[in-house]
Amino acid sequence: MFYLGEYVSTVTVAAVAVTLFLGGWRGYWPFDGAVAWVGPFLWLLLKVTAVIYVLILVRATLPRMRYDRLMHFGWKVLIPFGLLWVMITGVVVVLPQEYGDRGRYIAAAVIVGAAALATLVAPLFSRRPAPDGEEVRA
Repeated sequence: MFYLGEYVSTVTVAAVAVTLFLGGWRGYWPFDGAVAWVGPFLWLLLKVTAVIYVLILVRATLPRMRYDRLMHFGWKVLIPFGLLWVMITGVVVVLPQEYGDRGRYIAAAVIVGAAALATLVAPLFSRRPAPDGEEVRA
């Protein structure tokens, strides 16, 4: 039942993605009359099948991450990067409003300075394993 639920959600995601981003049922169908409904249905089915194929292909080829490593990556890398990105966006938006063109140069200097500081400070927080298995600060 779990696999069935997983595949049903894959089909649902593919159908929503096709409807929103790939034109849904719209496509070429030369016939009119009683069989006019077959064309859009076949186009939607073809597009959904292609998206399902891509989703399964990506899932099968990408390696899986361990949960603890994924959480470590999220907490130690993505959240600080997101906070830094919010601050940089604030600097880029507010400084030109307050200082005009001079604010753009200040914003660029702050961004380059923050990147240089992060590059210099990051190795201080990395840990290397010692030959006997104990962790030593770099």
